[in-house]
Amino acid sequence: MSETEKMRRLLCAAFALLPGLFIQTIRADLLVDDLTSQQVFRFNDSGTLLGTFGATQFHLGAATPGAIGVDSSNRVYITNITNGDIFRYDSQGNFLGLFGNIGATVPMGIDFDSVGNLWHRTGTTTLNNLIRVNSAGTITANFPTQLMGQSDIAIDSSDLLYVPQFNPFTDTTDGVYRMNASGTSLGAFGQATSAASDCVDPESVAFDSSGRLYVLSAGRVLRYSSTGTFLGTFATGAIAEFLTFDPAGNLYAGLDTERGVAKYNSQGTFLGNVVQSGVGGAPATLRDGGFAFIPPVPEPGSAATLLLFGFFCRRRRNWRVSAPPRAFPGR
Repeated sequence: MSETEKMRRLLCAAFALLPGLFIQTIRADLLVDDLTSQQVFRFNDSGTLLGTFGATQFHLGAATPGAIGVDSSNRVYITNITNGDIFRYDSQGNFLGLFGNIGATVPMGIDFDSVGNLWHRTGTTTLNNLIRVNSAGTITANFPTQLMGQSDIAIDSSDLLYVPQFNPFTDTTDGVYRMNASGTSLGAFGQATSAASDCVDPESVAFDSSGRLYVLSAGRVLRYSSTGTFLGTFATGAIAEFLTFDPAGNLYAGLDTERGVAKYNSQGTFLGNVVQSGVGGAPATLRDGGFAFIPPVPEPGSAATLLLFGFFCRRRRNWRVSAPPRAFPGR
């Protein structure tokens, strides 16, 4: 084998490893709905405003965006809290049509189960319901929860639903409760109660990639094992309303008074307010009513660079075939 061919193979082998390196350049974008302007804004994970999302529906008062969810096919679902419509988009914000309608109720939280059903929590401070919508957009169940509060839901890998109770009259029954897919109550989730871990006024719940449950409770993020054991306070701050994770395991929480989004790393260290009303490109009157991460997006240049190196390897092969190898100096 000639030295030229050895060099070509070495370079091609090195470039074959580049996709793993380019994982670091994959960007996940954060969607934040703004109740003031009735629009959904798209930010990168550093908080840079990239523009609006789904502007066909959410502009000029046509609808008010509420909860946001993403299915296993990377389609984005946004509820209209004005009339219960559910709009569906691709990950770039192209409108895919009206997915369904859950009636004149307020969808507070949404999540998908393992078979693609979209669950909604509805209601106000009074007792509320869980509504299940199948993959065709048809309502297939409507269960009373016997729980109170305007907070969201989370679903684990066994399709159990985790529903926070925020009782406006007393903290003694506050906590996170579980229900199965048939609407049967399974009681409180281990130590995720006011008595066991001071879980009062829970507003949001989210699972990390290891199955641990995070609960936003009175300006703190409490963490629990998959069996309900209290693992301590994960983070604190002027936070309220919502929780979500990005693909790298960073946690995002809504700022108190709904004026932006705070970011924490996987150890609970505060990394700053990545979205803040009136700062950077964010609207001065931002009032977020929900947010979620959408599927990762390759940074500009990553794919182009790989294609360029692929072209180089192929060209080197053509050169080897069409011309005799050149000797290296001193060989």
